[in-house]
Amino acid sequence: MGDSLEGSEANAPETQNVALVDFTAFTNFILKAATVLLPEDDGAEPTNLVAALDDKTNQEYIRKFISDPQVATLYIQRNSSKDDDSDQPPEGEEEKEPVTYYVSNEVHYTNSKMSSLVCIKRGPVVEADKSIRAQVRMMNFSDGSPYEILHDYVSRTVAPFFKSYVKESGRADRDGDKMAPAVEKTIAELEMGLMHLQQNIDIPEITLQVHPYVASLIKQCADEGRKPKVADFSDKVEDSNFLNQLQHGVNRWIKEIQKVLSFISV
Repeated sequence: MGDSLEGSEANAPETQNVALVDFTAFTNFILKAATVLLPEDDGAEPTNLVAALDDKTNQEYIRKFISDPQVATLYIQRNSSKDDDSDQPPEGEEEKEPVTYYVSNEVHYTNSKMSSLVCIKRGPVVEADKSIRAQVRMMNFSDGSPYEILHDYVSRTVAPFFKSYVKESGRADRDGDKMAPAVEKTIAELEMGLMHLQQNIDIPEITLQVHPYVASLIKQCADEGRKPKVADFSDKVEDSNFLNQLQHGVNRWIKEIQKVLSFISV
């Protein structure tokens, strides 16, 4: 039993004596990468990203990525509450904070408005005597349909890169080497499956929010057993701020409906 323990200790990765990369240097590396791949709107300073990297909980995720051999990924998500650049708030309504960042050690899907950056550690730890870029691979997921994103990666990068390697390495010409063709077939099947999933995606439900004042007026008229009329709005019909808010709501309705129509027309 004692011999077994000694053998396992001898075969374990010797990471305890390895000098780890400086934490500040690594976070600066992440900041630069995320600024390019997950940029703020209109090229603004990444103040929200800096705040996220300064958060103690998020820093713990980063430290685990650097030092824990069991943690292989660092996942940074960016969520924007803006639908697009032209979606401006109406007069009298304050603009909400547009961007929020989330950091974790697990890659996961949240919603279609999230874009993300994945850092993949090549070794058990991130060492101080090697360049960070040589020890970390990166890939990003844009917002939108996950099926579309994954299909793009497989069909436009993974498949052609694998085929090119097999050809250039000569593995395709080796007699009896059935592994490479089998993998190539599997990649092609994955590509086709993702394309089918993308084409047969469920039509999403939409939520058409009604202005609170309009909703309360409709409820009041329903309680009185009558239908609402324009006259019930009284001086609100002359209130430019109220009318701008209504127009803003209608624009959102149009965008939500157009999303569904785009799926139907595919």
